[in-house]
Parts: sequence; C-alpha cells; structure tokens
Amino acid sequence: MSILIKGICKSFGEQKVLQDIDFEFADSSVNMIIGASGSGKTVLAKCIVGLLKPDKGEIYYDGVDFLKLNEKELRLLRRKIGMLFQSSALFDSKTVGENVAFPLEMFTKMSKNEIKDRVAFCLERVNLPGTESKYPSELSGGMKKRVGIARAIALNPKYLFCDEPNSGLDPKTAEVIDHLIEDITDEFKTTTIVISHDIKSVLTIGDKILFISKGRKEWEGTRQEIPSANNATLQDFIKTSGVNLQVIRY
Repeated sequence: MSILIKGICKSFGEQKVLQDIDFEFADSSVNMIIGASGSGKTVLAKCIVGLLKPDKGEIYYDGVDFLKLNEKELRLLRRKIGMLFQSSALFDSKTVGENVAFPLEMFTKMSKNEIKDRVAFCLERVNLPGTESKYPSELSGGMKKRVGIARAIALNPKYLFCDEPNSGLDPKTAEVIDHLIEDITDEFKTTTIVISHDIKSVLTIGDKILFISKGRKEWEGTRQEIPSANNATLQDFIKTSGVNLQVIRY
C-alpha cells in the first residue's frame, strides 16, 4: 500500500468541492486523477500533499495517518514528495542548474560538488545535458517542463505529483513529456500521481485512473478498461475530448 484516501470531503463556504472520495493509488505506477475543469481534481491533489486540509476523511502514506503528523514528521515526509507544477514554476532569476539544485540546497547537507553531480544527472535524465547555465527565458515550453521534472526528481522522491504536465504544449511535445513521466516512474519506482484532463495522455500512460465529476468519484480502473466502461459520464467526457479510442495503443 502506498497512498490511500478515505471519505475525503472539502467545501469552500457553501460550495461542496469534494464529496466522500475513496481511492488507493498503485505503487510504482502512473496514477491519474482526471475530470473536466472544476471537477475537483486539483483540490483533491492539494489535500493529498497537505496544501489544503480536508473537512473530513483520512489520508495514509504507507499506512501512516498523514493528517496526524506533527511538523517534524510532515517535513520528513515532504522530502519524499516531488512536485511538477502546471506552469513549471521555475525561478526566472535562477539558471537551470540553480533551479534544479534548489531543493537539494534546502533539504540536504550535500556538498557543492555532490549537488553539482546530482543536478547534472537529473538534467541528463530528462535529456537536457549541459543546460545548467541557461535561464528559463531561453527555454521552450517543453524544455521548461523537463527542467521542472528534473527538479522534481532531484531528491529522489518516493511520490511524484504532476499537475497538468501537458498544459500549453503541442501534441508532439506532450507525448515526449508523457513518456518521460512513464520512464521515470518505471526507473525510480515512484508512485506517480498525474492530474490531467488530457484523455490521450490518460490512455497512453495511465496505469490506474480515478475519474471525478462534480466532486464525486464517478469511476476507477485502468486505461485498458476505459473503452468498455459502463459509465455514461465517463464516456461523455471522452467524447467531448475529441479523442478517437480506436487509434490509441494501450
């Protein structure tokens, strides 16, 4: 068991955003939280990593009750979590190398040479070797996403969260990012959670999928099960995406 959520509820004022959501994320796999804009998927992810506190429910990391951890325990757990933000969230005033080094400087006692080596390794892993001295303004959207991934894996996380990793990318670049996430998940055995509304991405790399609609869990399963899923809300969601299920390789 890796991450388990039970009965998660979250409201903002009178608006119920999440209602009684249960799900168990698969270890060493690409888990995807999918749904239309406003469905509650990003709020759920924020609850899981502690950026928001649910009104009700339980969250467990490897059997440990996340919501009952003290500050010291939370800090230790968060060192095991890598985050790829939707906008990449790179520091414009820092070089690529400094961006990737940031979590290492913040959370480890590694020497400068050790940090330099780790930064080089992470950039090599995302196919951006030798870019340490470049600035984010010199990079394409896809390159920024890859730098974001390099920074997210710098601490060798056990859990990797990716918020809309294909947002703003052309289809070819989006495919590159998909397969990079898939490869890193397999290589480092991370429990990866991807928040997405990109059906093509879901059908390409999603090992286990949670579909949310209007704050409720509508369906869960594998990408192979989606075409035959007996859920009208899910099938409507796929139809509105414009993706042809017949041309996707599972």
